[in-house]
Amino acid sequence: MIKETKVFYPHIVKQYDDNAQLISENSYDSYYALMRTILSDNGIDLTDATKYKEELTTDKFEGMITVVYPNNETMTAIETAIGTQMQGFADSQPIFEEFSDNHLF
Repeated sequence: MIKETKVFYPHIVKQYDDNAQLISENSYDSYYALMRTILSDNGIDLTDATKYKEELTTDKFEGMITVVYPNNETMTAIETAIGTQMQGFADSQPIFEEFSDNHLF
């Protein structure tokens, strides 16, 4: 089991009420859907709060996700799929992503 948390920095710098607002106001709908599809297609149960959780950061300026991968193979498959899909992706996406040790669970 591998736990990974990422912080996503949006284009519009402001405090958000929730992730849905951050996604909507920054036009990240297709990016968000793509990431969720890749995770789901590779066996991550997005409805299981012990495997996946998303929230805003404590200051409410960025979005965060924590994912639990069952093994290195799954994590590598997801990273490869994201890399492949992002090569031709032209829609809005966060301006910066970074890993965090502050897991959501």
